[in-house]
Amino acid sequence: MTRGRSGRKRKPRTCGYCGKVAVTSDHIPTRKLFPQPRPADLITVPACQPCNNATSTDEEYFINALLSHHRVMNAASDSVRAERFRVPAKARRVRAARRIIGAARLVDVRTPAGLHAGKAIAFKVETKTLEAVLTRIVRGLYFHEWGQRIPDNATIRHVIDPAPAVLDQGEIRAVLAQGSGRSVGDGVFEYRIVRSTDDPNTGLCVMLFYQAVIVVTYFMRPAAAFL
Repeated sequence: MTRGRSGRKRKPRTCGYCGKVAVTSDHIPTRKLFPQPRPADLITVPACQPCNNATSTDEEYFINALLSHHRVMNAASDSVRAERFRVPAKARRVRAARRIIGAARLVDVRTPAGLHAGKAIAFKVETKTLEAVLTRIVRGLYFHEWGQRIPDNATIRHVIDPAPAVLDQGEIRAVLAQGSGRSVGDGVFEYRIVRSTDDPNTGLCVMLFYQAVIVVTYFMRPAAAFL
């Protein structure tokens, strides 16, 4: 227990990721996604020091992957690109960029009708790295909204850039219309999250990055937990 200014004992904050005592705050998503000057409405969750530092390298890769997406082209993303690759760039940022560039390949481009339209550069992304960062974001958002943690053994699945048919599902439309959430940093990041009334550890989160990249995340308890 710690003491506040009044001298009364105050319950320690809980880390939104592991449940241990929190000694700092973590930005959800990372503040590096937002151009400077950073907006005042960024989301933070309490975190212990190990959890706060756990995915910093993965987050560098995640940001570069987003900025490499062919639809991420607006003033905010252009500003972040300029900040990140301003000379001299930090060594960690250079390494993360090289991971993206090293996976670049020329691929055939076809029209919706199947006609060959030439070639373009494509990147084979590290799916596990992206999913690790997305899982952290969803866990942070859940804690931010309800002050509780998604169980450590929960099943969490992400659909990145889903097909239009996925977004047309009734449950997705319901989340977008009724779920908790908001736009952060003038639309750089938006989210809606909802949990089941029957089981609060089961739910759905829809995220939008740079008004271009959509991620749909499902989370639920393992089947054994229902027995």
